[in-house]
Amino acid sequence: MWQRLEGLEDDEVIGPYAQTALEPEPDPMADWTAAVQQRRGQASRGSTRRRRRMPIALFASLFLCALSLGLAIRFWPDPQQLYQSGDRPYTIVLADGSRIQMDLATQLEVDLKPGKRDLRLLRGRAIFEVAHDAKRPFVVDAGGGRITALGTRFQVDRQDQGSVLVTLVEGSIALQSSEQEKSDGSDRIRLVAGEQARYSRMRSAWTRQDANVMSAISWSEGFHVFSATPLSAAVKEINKYSAVKLRLADHSLDGLVLSGNFKIGDARNISVALPAVLPVQVTNAPGEIIVTKR
Repeated sequence: MWQRLEGLEDDEVIGPYAQTALEPEPDPMADWTAAVQQRRGQASRGSTRRRRRMPIALFASLFLCALSLGLAIRFWPDPQQLYQSGDRPYTIVLADGSRIQMDLATQLEVDLKPGKRDLRLLRGRAIFEVAHDAKRPFVVDAGGGRITALGTRFQVDRQDQGSVLVTLVEGSIALQSSEQEKSDGSDRIRLVAGEQARYSRMRSAWTRQDANVMSAISWSEGFHVFSATPLSAAVKEINKYSAVKLRLADHSLDGLVLSGNFKIGDARNISVALPAVLPVQVTNAPGEIIVTKR
């Protein structure tokens, strides 16, 4: 039938009808296929946008986690640390800015906390230059005697038989005899610059006294500064830093007093100067120098 209609589209009367009949009918399957492909394209573009957004969201989450972890690490208390000096003085600077000069053969534990700075001088001698922080007291435990400071400079020296000698260079410190404070405050004293206090384990108490601050901390400058120091105490201090040791021949020399400035670690040259200032003579022996009465 379609073949019969061919050629009639030019007829003036039935041409328009023949042309309409010869036009192909729309294919419904083609329309459905086009619609499906259009939906797939839209879904693909949406999926691409979601994939682009996912790495950004993931990165933001990881960044916030890392930031939170970093803040936690920064404000988490520093772990307890042990510092030791060997055969020479040693200086450390703590995280809070406090500076500590440790004499040789000194051992110190440091525990910095958000509300407190706790230190334990286990042995030896150290000078503490404390960074001011009113919210975090700086407490040094020296074996029964406790020293509390906010911002100051002082020296703590653990000596023989449980004795502790504290010298205040500047500022103010409070001294306590025991961990459990007495309600009447009888176990506490306060020092001002230029004062010393000695803690006795036998008495469990502090005794205040005036101090020669320059002499007490002279080791930190590399010198011995003696001012009417008993000779036995001076010799002990000299031998602490010297390979060659001085030895007093008998106890009758203990009562002599020595004054003067001497370089640390030079016992031989110090021995040469002793007869000039004291009624003694010195004799060189293997590994030591013997001091006798003249």
